[in-house]
Amino acid sequence: MRLALALIIILAAACTPASPAPAQIDPPFPTAGLVGETARVYAVESGWFEGRAAQYYNLGTNTLLNPDDAARVLVEPVWVFATGVNDDGSPIKLEGQASLFDSAPGDAGYSDLWQVFFIKPAAGYAPNSITSIEALQKSGLTIEKKPMLVNCPFVPPGSSLADNSKELIKGWVNGTPVVYFDFGVTSAKPGKVYVFVTGFDAAGGQSQLVPSQHFVFSASRGSAGYSDFWVVQWVKVDASYKADSIRSAADIVEFEVEPSTMVVNYPQK
Repeated sequence: MRLALALIIILAAACTPASPAPAQIDPPFPTAGLVGETARVYAVESGWFEGRAAQYYNLGTNTLLNPDDAARVLVEPVWVFATGVNDDGSPIKLEGQASLFDSAPGDAGYSDLWQVFFIKPAAGYAPNSITSIEALQKSGLTIEKKPMLVNCPFVPPGSSLADNSKELIKGWVNGTPVVYFDFGVTSAKPGKVYVFVTGFDAAGGQSQLVPSQHFVFSASRGSAGYSDFWVVQWVKVDASYKADSIRSAADIVEFEVEPSTMVVNYPQK
């Protein structure tokens, strides 16, 4: 009898959808810009997509919607010294040369999403002898725009991902060294991330998140419409709502949803 009861409990547990890790390990919407120069460890966060756990990293709110096209996020240029091209179209980078950027978090128009330009180094070029856009423009080197957008958020020096899945990469912003993670190619058309709230703080307008409710995504990596970038959708619920009872965007229709213009960079694993 005890054995049968134990088997029933085990089978019931196996059939129950597993809950992801605790909601919002990091502050969900960190202030735009680099928070000082203190190294950070970026946790692996958990949310929901169609009832399944979706893991992601929280790289903040440094990216804005494109003022000329609200269906896309803002894109800035990055210049990559390339000696060739891999089969997937990615550059074979010149060893020892960091890529060039023209803006950093806190600058007007900064974005974590970058339009790639290839630079063909001349024979005898010394790596990192060009560290600014001004010097590049004076160099006369061949520059070619590529149909490639990459998610490369700047982070404080010494930072890491909790699972060490990506290494820090060095870059230059007009002669100043920076570091960033390269999450690879992604779309400028953001998805939607649904954030459950009971209301907003009247004094500061801060969202009052539902404790223990994980965010719900409109797509997952590999699915149609996926992007590392998401526009926050506030889902208003009352005190009777049970956290994590909604785990799919399709089940949110009965609730009031208020779109925002806040973009978050949440690249999924």
